[in-house]
Amino acid sequence: MKGARANTQAIGARIIVTGGPVSQSAVVVCGGRYLSADSSEKMFAAGTATSRLKIEVNWPGGKQSTIEDAAPNRLYEIDEAQAQPRLVPPAKPTVAAAFEDVSERLAHQHHDDSFDDFQRQPLLPRRLSQLGPGVGWWDIDGNGREELIIGTGKGGRLACFRNDGKGQFSRVDEPPWNATVDRDQTAIVGWQSNSVLVGTANYEDGSLHGPAVQMLSGGDSRRQPQTLVTNTETSVGPLAVADYNGDGALDLFVGGRVIPGKYPLAGGSQFYHQIDGKPVLDETNTALLHDAGMVSGQSGVTWPGTVTLP
Repeated sequence: MKGARANTQAIGARIIVTGGPVSQSAVVVCGGRYLSADSSEKMFAAGTATSRLKIEVNWPGGKQSTIEDAAPNRLYEIDEAQAQPRLVPPAKPTVAAAFEDVSERLAHQHHDDSFDDFQRQPLLPRRLSQLGPGVGWWDIDGNGREELIIGTGKGGRLACFRNDGKGQFSRVDEPPWNATVDRDQTAIVGWQSNSVLVGTANYEDGSLHGPAVQMLSGGDSRRQPQTLVTNTETSVGPLAVADYNGDGALDLFVGGRVIPGKYPLAGGSQFYHQIDGKPVLDETNTALLHDAGMVSGQSGVTWPGTVTLP
């Protein structure tokens, strides 16, 4: 390639060769290769001596050079000065959107106090404290319309939006939905008639004290959150409910995400039977997931019958 003006080495030019064994491309860069340099001369595989190739050069200035029916075993000099304006592909027809962004109806902003994961574990490949909130739908007031519930990060407040059935939402500003929380909320799932379960992560503080899963109930602002599952060594990730033992009552799966300060050591997950409205640890199946590792998502769909785990 012979570049124009000050860019005689054709830096930034992209060469595309088709018609050979595969489509091939290369870019002339400014250094970084052998002897911290790059060459404006590029070599491509023709495949066979009878191949007829197409060479296309897209210059950084916006022009394009094309050589049709190029033969193998040849050296082609392509001059930017002879390039033509690049053809603009025809605009794609406008397609009507299937969904509409209605976020402004909530006017909700997620809150999460800052936390430096790398201060505790400098060799972490990425932050584990920035997963965002758990979100769920559940009818908390028994009127037949599901409310939108959005978890919060440490220092924020759980957001419960009452559904008016006409596409509008109003935030519920009463206990237990307006209390400031001291841990990240990772999951929201429906549990009983007007109650939801909220997963609470101890990843940031690493404490074994306090709730891992809480039950929040609507209809009575005097009822405080109830702790159903206490913290274990593994910080809580997703939750799911299903009647996996076929007794007619929803059971609970608590997904373990990470052991605080010990990534990538595998954490465990837990199964709970619902007995008299409360989750009771299923020790047999939980033992199978003792070191299952990081669980980041789980379906909340209810399925009937007994499930035998591998």
